[in-house]
Amino acid sequence: MTQFSHESIGPIEIIPAATALGAEVRCGRLQSIDDTIFDEIRQAWLDNLVLLFRDQALSDTHFLEFGRRFGSLKSAAATDSSRQLHVVSNVSVDGLPIGIQGHGEIVWHSDMVSFFKPPAASLLHAIEIPPSGGDTSFSNMYVAYDTLPRPLKRKLAGLTLKHEVSLNSAESGTGASHPLVCTHLETGCNALFLGSRFNTCINELPRHESDILLEFLWLHATQPEFVWRHRWRVGDLVVWDNRCLLHRRESFAANERRILLRTQVEAGAPPRIAADALERPGHQRGLASIGR
Repeated sequence: MTQFSHESIGPIEIIPAATALGAEVRCGRLQSIDDTIFDEIRQAWLDNLVLLFRDQALSDTHFLEFGRRFGSLKSAAATDSSRQLHVVSNVSVDGLPIGIQGHGEIVWHSDMVSFFKPPAASLLHAIEIPPSGGDTSFSNMYVAYDTLPRPLKRKLAGLTLKHEVSLNSAESGTGASHPLVCTHLETGCNALFLGSRFNTCINELPRHESDILLEFLWLHATQPEFVWRHRWRVGDLVVWDNRCLLHRRESFAANERRILLRTQVEAGAPPRIAADALERPGHQRGLASIGR
């Protein structure tokens, strides 16, 4: 646990989870933090990949203002680039859904990977939560990369993954290709960048070889020791680094209400791999975080 003292609102505590990633941040009301405290929050986000803030009561405006502290906001709407706030919900009013994603399972993925510049960060704020189900899990792609054998790392360094747009996707994309291994623009560490299991293929390999390698990488990247599972409470706000994580959502009962607010932060550049990637040091939540 790291503690910092600030006279304006009291101490800020950063409490890392006893898993491969994640930390809870205690800093009072997010709409009241100053720039000094936010600098500590941003560094904690880069260090821990996912941050949890409990007991927040943010208006739509305050939620978006907090998101903008991480960078310019990115719309996930295919037809309205100015729409920065989205509702993730299974609730309907007068027969019409108020949000997206319903109540079913959402499988492992990174957000908007078929775009040329996928978001750097995603934020969710819990307004209504069902009594059970709907948990969100995150998997650490730094440690997924670090635990690969070096010959495979060398092979992956020369490969790119084509992310096609699914016909039934809620998002519109460009069908972009990204490196299978990406060097994080801010931490300088390497992470697997798998994006989505479906509608993808490795450009440089025949399809059958691509399928075999991707199946291995997905099984490797989502093993339990790399994962942190979050059980939502009303008032939770979670922000995660989309550049070095996969995430998934469990299903929940269709007759239970679940409402969260969502926004995303623009990336400064498209995913890339550094020329010296094989010589880069691992992230601090890499091998050491799983006791290797």
